[in-house]
Amino acid sequence: MNFSLASRNRSDGKDGRRRIRWLIAGVFVCCLALSGAFFASNPPARAVAAEKSGDKGKENTGGSKGKEKDGKPAPPRYGATPPRLDAKAWVLIDARDGEVLAAKAADSERMIASTTKMMTAYVAHQLLDPGKVVRAPRYRASPGESLAGLEGGDRISVRDLLYALLLPSGNDAAEALSKVAESNEKRFVAEMNAAARRLGLAHTHYSTPVGLDERGNYSSARDLAELARVLLADPLLSRIVDTEERTIKAGGRKIPLVNHNNLVLTKPWVSGVKTGYTSSAGYNLVGAGTRDNTTLISVVLGTPSEAVRDQASLDLLGWGFSRYQKSVPVTEGEQIVSSGLDYRDTRVPLLSAETLPVLVRDGQEVRVETDAPDELVGPVAEGERVGRVTVLVGGEPAVSAPLVTGSAAAAATLGEKAKALVLSPLILIPIGFVLLLVGFVLIFRSRAEKGDNASQRA
Repeated sequence: MNFSLASRNRSDGKDGRRRIRWLIAGVFVCCLALSGAFFASNPPARAVAAEKSGDKGKENTGGSKGKEKDGKPAPPRYGATPPRLDAKAWVLIDARDGEVLAAKAADSERMIASTTKMMTAYVAHQLLDPGKVVRAPRYRASPGESLAGLEGGDRISVRDLLYALLLPSGNDAAEALSKVAESNEKRFVAEMNAAARRLGLAHTHYSTPVGLDERGNYSSARDLAELARVLLADPLLSRIVDTEERTIKAGGRKIPLVNHNNLVLTKPWVSGVKTGYTSSAGYNLVGAGTRDNTTLISVVLGTPSEAVRDQASLDLLGWGFSRYQKSVPVTEGEQIVSSGLDYRDTRVPLLSAETLPVLVRDGQEVRVETDAPDELVGPVAEGERVGRVTVLVGGEPAVSAPLVTGSAAAAATLGEKAKALVLSPLILIPIGFVLLLVGFVLIFRSRAEKGDNASQRA
């Protein structure tokens, strides 16, 4: 009798321990399966990005190519050294990062004539709302001054004043902006000098918003290039300096304006910026050219004629573009990334809406970045804009395009929502904890039963 009871107790203990081990193993397998199901339906965001290579589509162009308005091909390849220019000072920089590609006397301080108006435009745009309508003050012009044709008392928008300032280089527009922005010219010039200090233009000082030869009004080729870089980063100012013609309204009159920069008028790839001439300063031009989403800025100061000035600028820009290679890291219709769909384990491909070529110097890295949602909420139409793709060159943004959906998707069904709820971590995690808790309770109960059985044997 005693022997039979002891055998049964040992057998019960073994069965209890076996049941507990199977229960723990079952809990572990269950949690593992549920976790696997959850992660399978929700893959990490990094896993869905398409692999992008900065060198994809890279080709050696041996220089800039294209067609001018007259159908003639762009200039041929240039040599390894910069062209010789008939100018007192000059510089060529990359607008993306400010890198100086070539220069001569770039920091020499010189009279700059109407290139002064670049800072006039910058400060006025900082101080005034472009949509504001103001009254133009009376301007007493000397013979031969460049004017926009304003009359005292004309009601005109600040935006149109900026066009009148930068296209025909209107001295009347420069004075109007200075007096409207700061009530008098002296205070406005102080703002111009304060802006020059903030921008780090160490070889620049202003004494006039107009640009006529005055003591204390000077700059350098390098400083003008850096200022042009700032202007071109501003959407309104960059659009103005790349405008061929514009009709403005002043005092109920329509005034046609034509850009004094001949290169903007004749070369489609030239995108600005500002001319300047006085007998003391010579012929000056702050130029900019854009090819394959890449802008170079040239400054030539103190040339002997307008024709020499223009050709020097073209030669400098052309040589600069020949130093670059073309890369096409993103093409139109290419899948860049994908986004998940709400309540579903399927994904929607996101495509680039445009081809994004760029020009690259030796040693520069090309990288592609995206800004897109991890998840889309249905319904989604094919071709819907949902984000942006950006190409960076040397760490600087060069160009971007919209990301569009590559396929359509309906709204989630009730069944899909229910399935997603079951697999949600809000459900899986509590279930796992409950199962583990049950396992621990059974373990303690088994141990308690073993203790009771031992007591009975004693």
